[in-house]
Amino acid sequence: MLDICACLQQRQVSEPTRPDDVLLESLLNSGQDEVFCILPTPYFERCTHKRIRAIKTEWHLLCSIDLNSILPGTAAKYTLYGLSITPKRTVCFAQWLRRGIFNEPGNYHWVNDGIPCGPSSPAAGKPLLTYLPEDYKSYLQNCERFVNTGIAPQGDDFAEYTLLDSSDLIEDKWMPAFYKQEHLEMRRKLRSEHTVPLAEIAEVRTAHFGHFKQNVPTLTDVSFPPLPKNIQLGMGSDVELQHGDVILSTCGKHSHAIVYNGSSGVYARRGLSVLRPVKDVSPEYLCLYLTSDFALGVFDALDPIASHSRHISKEELKLFPVVLPTLDERYYRAEYAKLANPQQRDYISLERLRTGQLTDVESILDAEIARKIQAHNDEQLREFLTSDLRELNTCFAHGAYKAAIILAGSILEAVLTDWLSEIHGTNFFENDYMIETRNGHCRQARLSDMINEIRELEKPDWLEEAKLAHKIRKKRNLVHATLCVKADDVNEQTARMVIEYLDRVLRTRGASCLEQVTRNEQ
Repeated sequence: MLDICACLQQRQVSEPTRPDDVLLESLLNSGQDEVFCILPTPYFERCTHKRIRAIKTEWHLLCSIDLNSILPGTAAKYTLYGLSITPKRTVCFAQWLRRGIFNEPGNYHWVNDGIPCGPSSPAAGKPLLTYLPEDYKSYLQNCERFVNTGIAPQGDDFAEYTLLDSSDLIEDKWMPAFYKQEHLEMRRKLRSEHTVPLAEIAEVRTAHFGHFKQNVPTLTDVSFPPLPKNIQLGMGSDVELQHGDVILSTCGKHSHAIVYNGSSGVYARRGLSVLRPVKDVSPEYLCLYLTSDFALGVFDALDPIASHSRHISKEELKLFPVVLPTLDERYYRAEYAKLANPQQRDYISLERLRTGQLTDVESILDAEIARKIQAHNDEQLREFLTSDLRELNTCFAHGAYKAAIILAGSILEAVLTDWLSEIHGTNFFENDYMIETRNGHCRQARLSDMINEIRELEKPDWLEEAKLAHKIRKKRNLVHATLCVKADDVNEQTARMVIEYLDRVLRTRGASCLEQVTRNEQ
């Protein structure tokens, strides 16, 4: 029977070590058929030590319970692993979905009697489980019942539980994050697509310092869209760029890529990856695919350990599965050109490439919204809305639902940019809206940052609208992900839903955008 509190007390008297953890070894040699031990989360994943391999051969996984940073005084992540000497038909996985547990993890420590306490906590001196947050205590209780009964609790906003057939374990991967529902679903989608390893369609090179002693023109940044200022004098690498190369940044959670269309004599900055397509795909497709939400989901699903701070090696890149394109390469070139230059708004020609000639006409948005909506930067916002509203109507009318969803996100972003300009007294149409990250660096704000800031400034009034705005953003991201894979739910129903959400958000700025609503109100 699993007793998490007892596991915590056992862990207190034995500091975790790798790869031959003393506590784990003592439990494995205790003669018990089932043992439970708290270990660093990637204990069984990345260690190639022969003892780890032997354990995986001799013992079978019973459960894998994510405990996050439960041990006081450290931010390290831990997992409770259950091992059985006899194979089990099913395995229990539990995942804590929130970022952390304690507001001030450094304030907690262990005392000599094995009971954790926090001297600066109101509950100082009491057992750990008495001052854990209520949702986390509920999670631990659910985990105990889950393992002891074999019945998966219902998931919620802060945790999910998966009862998996043992035959579905992949490559002896035991970490709970590997079996999150979103990762299971992503791997299922990937199996349904026609994929090839990246190395089959492109030469993969990583830029290192070369023999150059002098400064040479160097591509220093791959921020999108590509800008001439990103080519500067610097130490040359051993990779000279060619027209059509895909330049990929492989550090951090989000991959960034551009297609190099410049002249020869420019070198990739050290650390960048350079992909040189050799067959079957255009560089524009490869660039769009590797930066899509779909590819990001694949990275996470294949390696959850590195999902928050990733550095992709050359060998990993070579093996990365690429979904082969299903549309004419002209489509991806046109889509890339549009994204690289937001002023090019030829969405309809893109849809002709995909679906053929256009058909019926139906207007869904009120063209007067541009005049009625509250605006701070009056001329810029109204000019922007007039253009996008007209194009969204045209796209929706002719079944170009992907383009309509993209435009809905564009309209939302324009309105929120104007709103933040009013709040901060700065024209963010002309000056980039920058935010400070947790490590003290500054970066350009994304749509999600704008939504979150207005939610905080306007709460409690804008909480529901913020949820709807995030749904619009996610659907827009989904559309970009489906540039390269089958767009099963990019359809009229999805477009109508996104536009209805947009209407509810825009009402907070004084006007409804739906044509049907406008007519009913007159």
